[in-house]
Amino acid sequence: MQRLFHLQVLFVFAVVLALATASDLRRYGGEQEEEEDSDHTPYQFSYSIDDEDTVFSQSEEGDDEGDVTGEYSVNLPDGRVQTVRYFGDNEDGYTAEVSYEGEAQYPEDQSYQVHSAFSPAFWTCVLDLLRADSMEKKNGDC
Repeated sequence: MQRLFHLQVLFVFAVVLALATASDLRRYGGEQEEEEDSDHTPYQFSYSIDDEDTVFSQSEEGDDEGDVTGEYSVNLPDGRVQTVRYFGDNEDGYTAEVSYEGEAQYPEDQSYQVHSAFSPAFWTCVLDLLRADSMEKKNGDC
């Protein structure tokens, strides 16, 4: 008797689940009109940082059809200025034109030392500092 009750509950649950699924299918499935996303709000912005050591600027504008046009410039570590002009629309996607101003500079004389944590020179230096009576004797230099 109890088994029959469980089967009835399971049957009712299956029917409710089937009806709910069918309702969702009618709501989301079938032929639907394609809605165009025409709610693009035109915008325009620009900003820049321009001091002795840093050049960065960006400007961008978008129209009511979703097309975007923009440009940004940034200082590169090698001394050049990179400028990227970009365009984007729903048909062609994103297109960028990259240009460089100036000549790359690679300094020969580096007044700093770079030590890798895995290099023998680094660990030799650390051991020398640990063995020294005080770091002042060694000046803390590696």
